[in-house]
Amino acid sequence: MPETKFIFDRAEKEARQTVKDIISIVQKKPYPDPNTTILAGFIHALFQTGSKIKQVSPAVKEEAPLMPSSSVILQKGLPPAPKYSAPKPIPMPVPVQPMAVQPAPVVPQTGLLAKENNLLPPMPEAPSAVFKRREYSINSFDNQIGIVVDKDSSGKIFYAITEPKADEEVLKLTKESIEKDFEKDFKILDNKEMLDRKIEKACKKKNAVFTEDYAKAVTYLLKRDLLGFRKIDALMYDASVLAIFCEGINKPVLVELKDIGKVPTNIIFTEVIDLNALLYKIARATGEKLSDEKPILDTEYQGYKIQAVLGIGGMSSKLIVKK
Repeated sequence: MPETKFIFDRAEKEARQTVKDIISIVQKKPYPDPNTTILAGFIHALFQTGSKIKQVSPAVKEEAPLMPSSSVILQKGLPPAPKYSAPKPIPMPVPVQPMAVQPAPVVPQTGLLAKENNLLPPMPEAPSAVFKRREYSINSFDNQIGIVVDKDSSGKIFYAITEPKADEEVLKLTKESIEKDFEKDFKILDNKEMLDRKIEKACKKKNAVFTEDYAKAVTYLLKRDLLGFRKIDALMYDASVLAIFCEGINKPVLVELKDIGKVPTNIIFTEVIDLNALLYKIARATGEKLSDEKPILDTEYQGYKIQAVLGIGGMSSKLIVKK
């Protein structure tokens, strides 16, 4: 006669709870202990001798809870236990020796990339950047004025002009002797015979030797001072000079040269009256007024930008000319 089972069976409930406890224990990882290993093997053997649980259709399985409820009538026996396998030992990592990194071979490069990587030899300095001694001349009042741009013993660049020379006292006496006639007519400077007589007379007073070359030198200086820009006249007509700077008496006049910059010259104003005479001359030529009451000059003349300050109260006069 078949065994009768009730839907609510206390014994079955206790058996299912026991199975749940066993499954919970089995599913846990065994401790690394010989006793726990033997217990796990024993429980696994028990599961192998039991019958299988009735298979549930997929539709019912998806809706069923994880554990079957007490309303489900089970077949005899226990569900099969999961197969136990002892945990595998975790291998220790073997230290790996770093590989030696070989430097990448240098590949010859050309063009701009090679220049950036400094693989090509440095380019020679541009010819325009290499200083070269300059020597030339300009014509001024029928005389050749020599100009040299060179380096001194310390390596500094200088600008030097070579003009006809004459005694300052002889030049001063000659100016005074023709001053009134010059104010009436500046063309008297073209009267060679008259000028030679004036120059010879001044030479006798100052014990200087009069010659044709000496008279020619004095005539040049007279025209330079009375018709031109006095000591800076040659600088005004040198195409390589961009600007002229006179910072006072007993200081070399400076010039700004193309491709070089500002350099000193061998031109020096040693007297205040000499420098001031140049400033007054420029003011008259441009129609400007220059005096103690109006000591600043800012004007233009034949393409030159001229700025000057007349020295007052012991201050030295200054002049800047830009082309």
